[in-house]
Amino acid sequence: MSTETRRNGRNVRFPPLTRYDLLLFVLPLPLFAGVVASLLGPVSSSVSVGVSALPSLLLLGYALFVAAPSIEKKRR
Repeated sequence: MSTETRRNGRNVRFPPLTRYDLLLFVLPLPLFAGVVASLLGPVSSSVSVGVSALPSLLLLGYALFVAAPSIEKKRR
């Protein structure tokens, strides 16, 4: 767990990264790749962004339906 010391001397703890944090980070990457491909290559923007939306859609479907977050009650 990473910590940060503030001016008042108290440490602030950040929660560890989870699978859902990684999914939120990775979700727009195929779309950005499609935009870059349309700018650098001979492919039109509508085709490249449309094709690159498919992996993003698969990642979103995985995040929502396969590895859906569950609400767990913490025991004290």
